[in-house]
Amino acid sequence: MLALEDVITAQTQLLAFRFKEKHSAEEIRQAMRYMLTIYPKLRSVIEPTLFSYRIRIFDDNDRQLEVLFNDAFRVVPNVVYDSEEFVTFRRNLLNEPFSLEQGLPLKMRYFPDDPQPVLFVSMHHMITDGLGWFHMEHSLLKYLNGEKPPLVPLDSPNMLPALIKKPYSTLPRQIYNSYKIYRKALQETKGDVIVTPSSRPVDFWGPVGMLQRFVSLDLKSLKKVSKALGYSINTMHLAALTMASIRSPGRDTGNTVCIVMSVDLRPFFEDKPPVFGNYTAIFTVRVPKRCWDDPKEIMRVIQEQMGKGMDSFKNKEIIFPWLIDKLFTVIGKKFYAWGARWVRKKGLVSMTFAFSTFSNIDIINSHGTKAQVSETMSLVPQYGLFVTSASLEGRTYIDISYPEAEYTHEEIEAFYNRYEQALGEILAL
Repeated sequence: MLALEDVITAQTQLLAFRFKEKHSAEEIRQAMRYMLTIYPKLRSVIEPTLFSYRIRIFDDNDRQLEVLFNDAFRVVPNVVYDSEEFVTFRRNLLNEPFSLEQGLPLKMRYFPDDPQPVLFVSMHHMITDGLGWFHMEHSLLKYLNGEKPPLVPLDSPNMLPALIKKPYSTLPRQIYNSYKIYRKALQETKGDVIVTPSSRPVDFWGPVGMLQRFVSLDLKSLKKVSKALGYSINTMHLAALTMASIRSPGRDTGNTVCIVMSVDLRPFFEDKPPVFGNYTAIFTVRVPKRCWDDPKEIMRVIQEQMGKGMDSFKNKEIIFPWLIDKLFTVIGKKFYAWGARWVRKKGLVSMTFAFSTFSNIDIINSHGTKAQVSETMSLVPQYGLFVTSASLEGRTYIDISYPEAEYTHEEIEAFYNRYEQALGEILAL
């Protein structure tokens, strides 16, 4: 995570909370300050050592922490939701880098003057992942409803307990079996050329933009058709995004749609799972060209591969690729950043789009009526299209981050419209 600070504009997770009711700036400030009290990782800075870095966590009553918090929390007056100024501010915050040796790993910006005020939190992605954000949102709403959630102890950042089986003496055999599975997968995908929805892909990293939309199609209809077809709602979304991709200008750039899926590793810890940290891994789903003209076949292939992908985590079969990725982190920040630029230049990192979903999150408004959200999101930059989805109180929203060097905002709107059209076609099956 730290090495990529030298590569991409901001290694952030942009969080948004749009409240149903008015809250004063001081009320939100106190609530966010309490989040630092109960989540120790939020009150951290990076300190250089002789050869590397370490994380320093301030005591909750440290005077320096108060100075840094006051700088990180700012009020943005006289800006209303979805205005041009608001959208521009959101885009710029998504690209604003951190200064982790001089400031906290989060920036808070509160817009109090809309009838439904908005809080943005730009949080460094090394602090936590999407599930950690969702846990913090529960704590924030509990606090605003009059409850003070307890301290969340620091968890070990180690992911290995989710990736290896006990007894640990069998680890060499596990690594070897994982290597064979990894090698077989490489052989099976050797002829794949990945489709990119862009008509002008680039070989460098750059700033990102974002688009947020609410799906116009009724969630109840999606559930009804999902049940009738025997496919999950997520499979339907992925199929529609696949259809939007192959109807994009880049259709002829390849023969395979490659979807990068995010996976929460917490369920795979055999002992007590961690709470607040980054415990996310990925796997890919590939849709070959032979399926492209048949929405039902697209859904079948996607659901089958999603099942296989999740089984690989349940069966702890992904230790070898994880070790390869981990190996690159020991070469140092400078060389890791150089390597990231090199693989981008050579086209060795390729996907059609990435996807992450929380499904239904109605539970977030279960803590009382003094504070509830009408909209909420968690979005990260990517080197390609990154799509997040969730449903709240009967509405499904889609957020897309995209590299501005490859897409204009109008092109992403067109991509989204193709997605909605494809989803409508699936509903009509």
